[in-house]
Amino acid sequence: MKTKKKTNPRGIRNNNPLNIRLGRSRWKGLSPRQTDPAFCQFTEMRFGLRAAFMVLRSYVTRHHLNTLEKVICRWAPPPENNPSTYLLYICQRTRWAPTKPLPPLDPESAFWPLLVEAMAEEECGKDVMTQGLLKHETVVEAYKSLTTNYP
Repeated sequence: MKTKKKTNPRGIRNNNPLNIRLGRSRWKGLSPRQTDPAFCQFTEMRFGLRAAFMVLRSYVTRHHLNTLEKVICRWAPPPENNPSTYLLYICQRTRWAPTKPLPPLDPESAFWPLLVEAMAEEECGKDVMTQGLLKHETVVEAYKSLTTNYP
């Protein structure tokens, strides 16, 4: 009897832990060959994380989505997702109320890396951090590299 080989979640295989969909954006670090029909593939995890932080930053600055509830409803809309369940997990994991205003995007903020880690767990599986598929240091490094060049 053959045993099925366990593969990493799609977002991890694509170096895109928040599963950013393919679109017109020419993200830094985007793989030259995109074999996934729906989601971006990045050459390194740090580029997928950087893109995720950039999307979240645009949600806050351009679209004025200033609460977790607003961000998650846009990020994970129905019918493909269940925004209520997604939001509940994110709020529990970050210990942030759904309608509480989000903190500023500054390099010393611990909230934004925590948010991306929680979203990666929701997108790729709750054990993505504990299994070492995504490392906290990589998330923080990607966030700081983006925010030190902000705005």
